[in-house]
Amino acid sequence: MSQEEIAIENQNFKTSNECSYFDGSCVNDDEVVTNFETYAHYDEKTDELVIDIHSWIYEPTTSQTKKDAFISLIKSYTNYDGEVVSDIDKRTSLFLADNQSSETLLINLNNKTYTLNDSNGAGDIVDEIRLNKNEYKNLIDKKSFTYKVLMPKDDKRVFTGKVFNLDQNSTKVVSDIDDTIKISEVYISKEALLANTFLKQSRVAPKMLDLFKTFKEENPNCSFHYVSGSPKQLYPFLKEFIKTSGFDEGELVLKPFNFDILGGDFYNFFDSESTYNHKIKNIGKMFEDFKNSKFILVGDSGEKDPEVYAYLYKKYKNQIKKIYIRNVTKESLDNEHFETLFGLYAKDVILIEP
Repeated sequence: MSQEEIAIENQNFKTSNECSYFDGSCVNDDEVVTNFETYAHYDEKTDELVIDIHSWIYEPTTSQTKKDAFISLIKSYTNYDGEVVSDIDKRTSLFLADNQSSETLLINLNNKTYTLNDSNGAGDIVDEIRLNKNEYKNLIDKKSFTYKVLMPKDDKRVFTGKVFNLDQNSTKVVSDIDDTIKISEVYISKEALLANTFLKQSRVAPKMLDLFKTFKEENPNCSFHYVSGSPKQLYPFLKEFIKTSGFDEGELVLKPFNFDILGGDFYNFFDSESTYNHKIKNIGKMFEDFKNSKFILVGDSGEKDPEVYAYLYKKYKNQIKKIYIRNVTKESLDNEHFETLFGLYAKDVILIEP
């Protein structure tokens, strides 16, 4: 069977109007569906609009004992004895959620029903939907559109997802979060990162709001994409931080992370290697999906952003306008670190002093 025939067969399967268990998505009353913002891109080879879907199915914890134990665990790691922020529950509770595997979602997109891949062991569904020319013609001029999870008839809950319909030729601003637009101090210590993430009041990194406003002024049709090594469990908290701090709305791509309060190693939260791979994979996909777009990459010198962006520059240098690095480690472009990474490309790297 050819690749084209396999794609058609898979797509036909995804247009089923039935769920294996109910008359809608297989989501129990005590489970929640989070649909992460995503984007659509045009596939010139097939003349299709491709929509990436990322959903997370989980059962929230109702145990205050577990919540208190988790907060105590964080305090013990950080030796923090100050006042705890009022939104501590929003920052921590999803780490205690019970991921739901092997569950099916049906979604309604553009008046058509699609059955997604079953959720994996982390409760995640990562899939794509392809619309042909007749199916996407009424969406092509919209800057964004939504899809809806189809629920059983007696379940009145509403779970929706937002899709950014991006200009194929516009500038894409791709930014890290921790120590780039939000003070996290991961370059100081793991304990500082934990305290700033969970226990302390959030702070916007100096100069960054003005820089992002400049991006928008100089590139009126640009879109914003926040690709972070922060765990997906921080999604509601980080989404609210971006909005309330004055940064532009955009796709928020966070790292998969599983935590077992009874036996897990919480320091996996800081695994720089998985963060590096996460960013290479997701940002690299954007370069491939938008070959006619230019990119502005924004990060910090505290962890692996220079390494990630140097790798991407060497592979996609014709698509990159500039690289901005918030210089939390007080380096210079002609030191051994940056010289090894960027060499002659350093002319396209701008250091932002904190």
